[in-house]
Amino acid sequence: MGGEDEGIWGIAFGQLYGHARSRDFQGHNTQDTLMGSLYWGRLMEESNRACWIFKGSLTWAETRNNMTSRLGGAPASTGKWNNETWLAQAEVSRTADCAGGWRLTPFVRMEFTHGRQDAFREQGGYGRDFGGAALKRLSIPVGLEIGRTDEWKGRPWAQSLRVSYVGDVLRDVPEATVYSPYSDMGWRGRAVSPERHGLRAEYNTSLQCNERWSVYGGYGLEVRGSSCYHRVNAGVSRSF
Repeated sequence: MGGEDEGIWGIAFGQLYGHARSRDFQGHNTQDTLMGSLYWGRLMEESNRACWIFKGSLTWAETRNNMTSRLGGAPASTGKWNNETWLAQAEVSRTADCAGGWRLTPFVRMEFTHGRQDAFREQGGYGRDFGGAALKRLSIPVGLEIGRTDEWKGRPWAQSLRVSYVGDVLRDVPEATVYSPYSDMGWRGRAVSPERHGLRAEYNTSLQCNERWSVYGGYGLEVRGSSCYHRVNAGVSRSF
């Protein structure tokens, strides 16, 4: 939606299913996530060979968790709780055409994440009480994208490689109280805290099959100390 003067607006929604299995305890967690996003972008021409691009988005997601665990040979315990997360993103970049059909795009981004976890109590076995927790993180990726558009069997084929340094300006790692009525013991649980400085690399490609249909795919890698995050995506798109 929108036009050249006010930019392009868009909405998106999705649903994810998944599960996580503990490596230390006999337990697994099934997850169901609903999410929606509102985004905006605008292109401003600087010259025939260069332009500025402004982008922003606001995304909301809620995850329903259903965990089953077994501790010390006791009967299984079950716990249910919800997570809610907001993600605000903004980016400014400048794209310039270079020799050989290549495009160079330096960019700077802002990514702010805020999430919260509900308190809940496990039922059965050695059931435990978990307190609520919150996550806050502000990251500033700065990097360069290299891309070009060729043809494959007469069809436009776009490719891009984006490399950036990602630094966390603000980070509040979630932690919460845990209490075991069975043993009358309490402690604090804390989430994993990766390095504040990371390196991110993303490759994306898209083939325009005809006026309405296109296929796309991509791979992303983010390294923070000894932690690695991989992301793979592929799909088919129809425009109308």
